[in-house]
Amino acid sequence: MHRTSDHIKGYVDELAGLRGGEAAGGRRRPRKRIPIELPKGPVPELMSLPPSEQARWIFMERYISLEKHENILGLSLQPEVFAEYQESFDRLIRDLLMLPRSLQATESNDITGLQKVFARCVPVFRYPHIADEEGALADSSLQNLRNGFPSYFYKRRKRPNWFEARDFYTEPVPGPPGCCATPSI
Repeated sequence: MHRTSDHIKGYVDELAGLRGGEAAGGRRRPRKRIPIELPKGPVPELMSLPPSEQARWIFMERYISLEKHENILGLSLQPEVFAEYQESFDRLIRDLLMLPRSLQATESNDITGLQKVFARCVPVFRYPHIADEEGALADSSLQNLRNGFPSYFYKRRKRPNWFEARDFYTEPVPGPPGCCATPSI
């Protein structure tokens, strides 16, 4: 049986290579680079902008303003609470620009360089509550986030997952109100 399948082995290897991203002949196809596009308008002096505008230039469509977060989470923050969270979020952006890996690009106003440094990052606002369908506030736990935004999570199984009984799933999400999330992939 082994001898009879030898004649198709080359074709199988080629198909497997194509599925894995290799071109015919065993060479990998080069990945298509996605060009980085700056927002419209002249390139500003980054350090002269407010932190929210700095974030818009660096993170582009991945930047979600605090106002949009309010809308997404179904919240209406009091002005003093909004100002407190905005200051915390602004501090996060300023701190990101002073990291050793971004400092040189920041000092030379290299916005494209900063976009590359933070290409896999998303600034995220974390509020301790989310609103349900009726507008009532609930703790911002993974369980409540899953219930409120099911399309962002894997489908539920018939039996509960092992982690659904764990504290990290049911307890409110701890931590500062702002963070910079990076996928582990």
